[in-house]
Amino acid sequence: CLLHFNPPSMPKRIIPFLLLLFYSCASFAQTIRLDSIDHITGIHHKNSELFIAGNNYPKDSTIGLVAKIKGDQSVQWKIVFREGNFNMVENFLVVNDTIYANLLTGTSDGRNDYFSVKRYIVVIHSSGKELKRILIGNAWGGCSNLILKDQKLYFTYKNASSPYRYKIVADSSIFTAV
Repeated sequence: CLLHFNPPSMPKRIIPFLLLLFYSCASFAQTIRLDSIDHITGIHHKNSELFIAGNNYPKDSTIGLVAKIKGDQSVQWKIVFREGNFNMVENFLVVNDTIYANLLTGTSDGRNDYFSVKRYIVVIHSSGKELKRILIGNAWGGCSNLILKDQKLYFTYKNASSPYRYKIVADSSIFTAV
């Protein structure tokens, strides 16, 4: 008894299709280098533009920034936050032509465990102009995502009653609307 095994053959058109698919995927892959951002906190795509928020950690400081990248991968504008030695954009929301960035800014001293930071909502036009900065209050920890509903921006955050890390007297989560 002679057994003959014929594996199912691939249709001859599948190989050109796979090559076309690979070429298409490779041609759409793009790399954008953002050397001034060590940690990206958010990215938003609108039309052929990207809005990116993030933070940079040079020696003894933290710098926050929001940038707009054009379709040709060039930086159209970049807003850098350097008010104190601690500046961090925690997250952001893009709605139409307005960007709402959640910014922590203040002073941090690791040697003395001192951390005095205030939270702001920074309103930016998509042209790169800062329109408004709204003080929220003292802040300590993370922030939730931002939700815009009926002309109000909703989010939660941690506040702090003491500027010393690990010595917080009253650490609470706050739900707020701006």
